[in-house]
Amino acid sequence: MVATVDQFAVLGDQQPGLLRRIAQWLRPGGWLLATVGQDAWTGTENNWLGGPATMWWSQADAATYRSWLQQAGLQIVDQDFIAEGDSGHALFWARRPSGSTEPKGQTLTECRRAEGRRSRE
Repeated sequence: MVATVDQFAVLGDQQPGLLRRIAQWLRPGGWLLATVGQDAWTGTENNWLGGPATMWWSQADAATYRSWLQQAGLQIVDQDFIAEGDSGHALFWARRPSGSTEPKGQTLTECRRAEGRRSRE
């Protein structure tokens, strides 16, 4: 499974739960390649990628993502820094332990339904 920029569009307080669900979606021994924030930042960028849209961003720092991945039950195998301009991103290779017997997480459709119920409450 690969997680890229789209995680940054998830509210910061919801990201640990998302990472827990992603960890459950992985098969035992399955890999996650995640590109996440190197430094904490929340804000907007007008005319993102030259278009008319405003992009909203929310990211923690690399140490926080490392902690969240470990709390989700994933083993961090490698961490790297990917430079971009005068900043960059953290790249994590993590995997679900081979002997993991937790039940599989919800399907994407089940997650969307659950999120929809929470937003209406």
